[in-house]
Amino acid sequence: MRFLKLDSTCRASFYFYNTKKDVDNLVNALNKAYNMFKKYIK
Repeated sequence: MRFLKLDSTCRASFYFYNTKKDVDNLVNALNKAYNMFKKYIK
């Protein structure tokens, strides 16, 4: 984390039991988070 100069990270794990809906929910949540924080991204 120090090497990359990051305060935090997030990791998603997939396995055979994940469904397309699970992936869609993840993508939607990431898009929502991006839209909330994009004004702070350089």
